[in-house]
Order: sequence, then C-alpha cells, then structure tokens
Amino acid sequence: MVLRYLVQFVANQFAPALVGHTITATTLAFVPSTAHNTRLAASAITIALCMESIRRNSRQTYEEAGWADYMFGLAFHTNCYLVLLNLTPPATLTQPLQKLHWGINALFSPRMGTKPYRPYPQTTTKRQFLSRRLTLLTLLTTFWLYIRTGESFYPPKLTSADWTPAQTYLLPQLLARTLTPRHLWLRTTLAFYSHAGSALVINGAHAFCSLIAVGIFNSPPAAWPPLFGSLAQAYSLRRWYSHFWHQAMRRALTIHAAAFTERVLGLRKASDLGRAAIVLGAFFLSGCMHAVTGWRAGMCEGGVRPVGTFLGFAAFMLLEQGVQAGFFGLRGRLGVPWTRCEEGVWRAVGFAWVVYFMLEFMVLGSFWDLQCMERMYEV
Repeated sequence: MVLRYLVQFVANQFAPALVGHTITATTLAFVPSTAHNTRLAASAITIALCMESIRRNSRQTYEEAGWADYMFGLAFHTNCYLVLLNLTPPATLTQPLQKLHWGINALFSPRMGTKPYRPYPQTTTKRQFLSRRLTLLTLLTTFWLYIRTGESFYPPKLTSADWTPAQTYLLPQLLARTLTPRHLWLRTTLAFYSHAGSALVINGAHAFCSLIAVGIFNSPPAAWPPLFGSLAQAYSLRRWYSHFWHQAMRRALTIHAAAFTERVLGLRKASDLGRAAIVLGAFFLSGCMHAVTGWRAGMCEGGVRPVGTFLGFAAFMLLEQGVQAGFFGLRGRLGVPWTRCEEGVWRAVGFAWVVYFMLEFMVLGSFWDLQCMERMYEV
C-alpha cells in the first residue's frame, strides 16, 4: 500500500516538480542576466509545472496541502530569482559545477540575499548544525504524529451545536456574557491546532531541506537560520508576521507586491501609500496561494474565501499601524516621555490584542469546515 502510494506520488506529483527544480537551478546557474526572454520562458515553464503538480494533488491531508504550498512557493521564488531579481552566480564562481551548486543552494534556501533575523553564528560547525537540525526534525515529527488525529486537544465530541450564528464572533459573547467554557476551549484549541499544524509541517520541511542542502550540497549553515522568530516579539499583528511567523514566503510575496506597486500603480514603495499597497498585495497573493493549495473537491470546497480572509488580516494590520502612528505622534507632540513600566504595560496590551485577534478571526475557517463536515455526514 505504501509502495503504491509512493509510486503514484513520484509519477503524478514529484516528476513535474523535479523537472521544475532542474529548469530553475540550471537557468540560475548558466543563463546570463541579459537573456531576459530565456529567463522569462524558464520561469513560465516552471510555474506551469508547479501548477500541474498542484492540480494532480487531492489536498485532502495536511501533508498533501503542505506539498501544494511548497509547489506554490517554488513558483513564486522562481519568478523572483529569474525575472524580478534577475540573480546570477557570483563572479568568483567560474566552474560549471560551482555555478550549479550555487543555483541549487539558491533555490532551496529561503534566505537568498537577505539578512536573517536570527542567523547561526559563524562558529557553528557543519556537524553541530546537522545534529541540531536532525534533533529538531525528530521532535517535530514526533509531535506531529502525536497531534495528527487531534484527539489530544479537541473536545470529546464536536457537533453542529458548537457552531451557531450567535457563536460566530467572540466579542458579542464577551459583551453579553454568554461565552461558555466549552466554546472558549473550542476556539482556543482550534486556533492552536490551525497554527500548530501549519507550523509543524513548514518547520519540518525546512529542517529536512536544510539537512539536504548543508549535508549533501554543502550549503553554508548561515543560509539556514531558524524559520520562526521569537514569540516574545509578537506583541502586535505586524510583528506577529514580521518577527515571529515563518519567513518562508514573506520575501517572495513582498517582492511581487512591490513590483506591482511601483510598475503598475506608480507608487513609491517608501511612501505611506506604497507601503500600504505592498501589505495589501502581499496578503492578497498569500490568500490566492491558500485558496489554490487548500482547494478540495466536494461540498466543503472553500472557493476564494481565503483571499477575503487574508485581505481582512491586512486591513486590520494597517488599521493597527494607523492607530499606533497616531498615538505615538500625539505623545511626541505633547512631549510625554516613555517609562520602562509603561512600555511593559503597552506590550502586555499588545499581546492581549494579538491573542484576541487569533481567537476572534483565526478560527472562522475552522468553524466553517466543522459545520460543513457536519452537514456532509448528515447527508
């Protein structure tokens, strides 16, 4: 059974992905930056192969959805490297194998040309890096297998009674004092599980790719820092995404959004409108990615709902930044100094806001899925 699944996976999904990886790595290594048409054609072919691999994927499990996310990420990064950034190997690399080696490392490392938030120190040896990443991958895999069924976190029985129009949003229940302990537990576990599932799959894939890149292709460990930042820095929505949440797609999404903002909208990306457009564009692209990779046949198909959801996240983030800018500006004009105690209080308020946002909005998709599956089983 397992062998048949592996054969089908290699034939249906891995084959077009392997061809796409090969085209991108060889184009990065050997096609000069002046050959724009060739690079554009290579990018288009790779994107088409990635979309074909996603089309052949049923996306019924976290693993299949994770593979679809990876294919979408490959498409975005390929277009970034070959077309938008137009990257080429350093002039110090003269041998064909060196250039191909660089192309492979560039393709797999999500930190190409960027300064990592938490880079590994240069004193980290290859053996130390591989040992730590292998330990991390083992722990992630064990924890993933533990929570895979959800029995460890979910309430014993979920029914359609757990989802009613009056329970859609958290704030009205808090104001009316109708929030039950069961519903609060339900929202908390759904918010945790929706994030934990994605974080485990993405972090595990990142650890696995880093083992291959550093162990086999001799990629520098500094190119593979931890994919997630410090949770202690996530005391606002903007910092949740910029300082804590995974950075696998952030640069590719913002580069595409910045290119559209400058070349199509004609806005400078350093301006306030330009930065706002980049945020909206990046979250729009992320919503499109989640809509495609999360699509599945049947009555529970979500359509373009993730696009609206992610645009809503971006709108709340921009609103948050506007409130912060107005508050800090007012304090500055009044000449009110900041105290250490006051900074701690406002940071605590920020954490409370982020937790509320997760419990209020991050569970809506899970609630919709639960309601849909309840209807499906009743049919």
